[in-house]
Amino acid sequence: MGLLRMEKWREDAISWIHHHVSEMPETPQTKWHVTKPSLVAQTGALHVIRYLPLNFVPLSDFSVTLERGIALEWRNGEKELTVTIMEDGSVEALKCVSDDVVEEKVYPTADWRLGAWFDWVAS
Repeated sequence: MGLLRMEKWREDAISWIHHHVSEMPETPQTKWHVTKPSLVAQTGALHVIRYLPLNFVPLSDFSVTLERGIALEWRNGEKELTVTIMEDGSVEALKCVSDDVVEEKVYPTADWRLGAWFDWVAS
């Protein structure tokens, strides 16, 4: 996979947050719609995406949570890493292998401590 191809996923994810998420209404249209993620959650998600190593496994999924956060997900074989940036900017990291949870941790912010989690899913 070429460097340009690998960077396309990052560009798409950043664009999704800037355009799709930022254009969501503050109040959901119906009970079946989610509320716009908080600005703190958007900023945290952008931080995570922008500071991943250049050769990192592409993002496999991203979504808005019911609690005004953003969930980012990576898969590598049987390994799955989910990083959820909560409304208040705290981060929940979840490692799974074959759909079984093997580790879960909450951090106060999106920072360098997430590096080991990304190393794990990339290995």
